Amino acid sequence: RHNPEFTMLEYYRAYSDSSTERAFVETLIRSLAQSVLGTTEISYKGETISLATPFLVRDYYGLIAEYTGIQNPADASFETLCTRAYELGITTTKGESRETLLDALYKKACRPQVIQPTFVIDYPVDALPLAKRHADRKNLVDAFQLIIGGVELVKAFSELNDPLDQEERFIEQERRREAGDKEAQQ
Repeated sequence: RHNPEFTMLEYYRAYSDSSTERAFVETLIRSLAQSVLGTTEISYKGETISLATPFLVRDYYGLIAEYTGIQNPADASFETLCTRAYELGITTTKGESRETLLDALYKKACRPQVIQPTFVIDYPVDALPLAKRHADRKNLVDAFQLIIGGVELVKAFSELNDPLDQEERFIEQERRREAGDKEAQQ
């Protein structure tokens, strides 16, 4: 499981976007595997993971729909998300936000199913309050995670640099935190 307290590498690049960074990360992972392991194929729980083939790119909401059965999770009601979470054995707490619940569904039902190298993209704005919005889809952010073998190996995003948008998101995070959402940023 991903644990940000044990980050091995962090870097920043000006004038880049997630598409450019996905290409860089894919090349980096492939190169490291070849250098360290002498191969770009890894055996994992009886499956062969290929780092040589182009990494898949999957939409966050698409994965949630596929693995939870929730039709159109971007627009699903909070009650629908809670019901499905309960059915999957996910414990919810008072004050949790919609985004926290979606993240719990994703981590429980989706991420463990993603075995081959896959970039997960198109997260909702409220899920990543420090990420820049997509230029053409303002309800999503320019971000990605790399999942291999059900494990989050990379989390990356274009840094939010709009001070007015940043202030609005900080206010929303504080509102969520005051409502009891323990995952909301301070």
